[in-house]
Amino acid sequence: MGLGQFYGQQLAWSGCQDFVVAEYQEGPFASSRVQCARLTVPLDYQNTGPGAPTVTLGVLRAPAARPDQRIGTAVVLPTEDGLGMDLATYVSGNGDEFSNRFDVVSFDRRGVGASAPAIECLSAADVDRARASTTRTRNDTEVAAADAETAEFAAACLRNSAAGSGLDPAEFLAHAGSREAVQDVEVLRAVLGAPTLSVLGYGYGARTALAYATGHPDRVRAMVLDSPRVTSISAAETLAWAQASQAAFDEFTQWCAAGETCPLGNDPGAAEAAYRALITPLLDHPMPVLGNTTATLTFDEAIQGTVAGLATTENRTQLAVALKLLANGNPGALHDMADRSWGLLAGEYPFLAAQSIACIDGTAEPTGEAADQLAVAVAAAAPFMASTDPARGLDSVCTTWPSPAGFTNEPFAAMPTPTLVVGFAGDLYYPFSRTAQLAKDLSAPLLTVRRTGSGAFLLNGGSCVDIAGAAFLVDPATPAESVDCPSRTGRPSERPHRKGRKNSRSSCAYSSGSSNGAKWPPRTGSVTRTTVAVRSSHSRGGRSRSAGNSENPDGTSTLRASWATGIAAFA
Repeated sequence: MGLGQFYGQQLAWSGCQDFVVAEYQEGPFASSRVQCARLTVPLDYQNTGPGAPTVTLGVLRAPAARPDQRIGTAVVLPTEDGLGMDLATYVSGNGDEFSNRFDVVSFDRRGVGASAPAIECLSAADVDRARASTTRTRNDTEVAAADAETAEFAAACLRNSAAGSGLDPAEFLAHAGSREAVQDVEVLRAVLGAPTLSVLGYGYGARTALAYATGHPDRVRAMVLDSPRVTSISAAETLAWAQASQAAFDEFTQWCAAGETCPLGNDPGAAEAAYRALITPLLDHPMPVLGNTTATLTFDEAIQGTVAGLATTENRTQLAVALKLLANGNPGALHDMADRSWGLLAGEYPFLAAQSIACIDGTAEPTGEAADQLAVAVAAAAPFMASTDPARGLDSVCTTWPSPAGFTNEPFAAMPTPTLVVGFAGDLYYPFSRTAQLAKDLSAPLLTVRRTGSGAFLLNGGSCVDIAGAAFLVDPATPAESVDCPSRTGRPSERPHRKGRKNSRSSCAYSSGSSNGAKWPPRTGSVTRTTVAVRSSHSRGGRSRSAGNSENPDGTSTLRASWATGIAAFA
């Protein structure tokens, strides 16, 4: 029968309530403007005969709001978390030129979200235990213990994935990478009856988008690559991330010092020392979170929460408040930011399974002496987050992954597909230097947002980005020009500002340090990637764990009151 059985299937579109896998999805998925279905694809595209194993993908579609002006179908490819159904609800919900004129479609990647079977790794209790301890690198014994903990994550994925499906977990994981995602896009296109697709690739999804456009150039009408990460994680990428993080920290301290109540003082030159004096004691003396019997703010968690706060310009006030409360003996707010960074929802960590996607694709991370050298270089590049322990290279989940399938689509060169590259100048997770290089390699125009953030078009870039991006997709035949968007409200002066935009989506909701070879758990002790699933304050439904209703040292009765008081002080 071959692939014909998959290309010829009919999708049974219905409401999306039965596709909800987490509470935060209930509102967006209940909307009457979205439809959902399940797409069947072969587990292994080299084995499509009778009785060959299959997997199912959750698919979400938002039909064009103005059918009489419809241009075609736009497929949205998510970053490492693989949650394309979520992303489609966000980018299609703005009532703008894009959602008016395109059917917006996406799918949850193999093993995540509404797709089945599932990638399963550690339990929430296991993650909580890992978060309660700080990685130390003072001697070889501590390094070996950290590496063993990381190896357990990979081992747990191989033990627990594809449960109840009858599939071998190792075989399933070997076919859950980007190689299969590219082929899944082509099956989806055929099933939808779309002669061509307009493709939006966010973060790691840009890698899939480029591979699809390379393999199916006649099927791609136009392509937007937003905050793209299109190469395997490597020493160069890790170092670029560290440099971007330090630049964001320096920018934050400049902003904070200009206020009257900055917890790091009013001298930007002394702010880093003040910050380190605040968090370094946590290496030996973690602080229990008031009113929460299980949560503890460790050094690693403090860095995790800080990096989440640095990820967007909008998070500055929350970070300043959290550091002020920490200085007064209340670690709850910073721990709360770390919770969101981990993607904690209702006591679960639904986004960590996607760690395995980049591991399946394969990475170019250094090991041994080269890893130690990188750790020293990163510590020098980002001293604000460096531990006082010796910088040591630690294993990541991906360096312990037993059998990566391998996936590459580099180097890159100009292609016939009309392409627009979009990036934030202050992107922590997909450093702008690499975004700009990609635009140059592709001979593509570059749309730049001159502030900190990630995920710009229809997400966090503002109307300037949205208008320019939509204009490109509507008319890709007209050559686009490189454009700077200076701020969220900056926009071409001749275009009206779109009313009623809801700024409720995180700039990190689709960019994380999670699935690109991040350490498990966050390895701040070795000064490598500190974020496993960095998401900022509004992502995935907002704050996920309350620090309780305890009294705190600065006199407010609840943590919520503390936030309100602090935000007023920094507003």
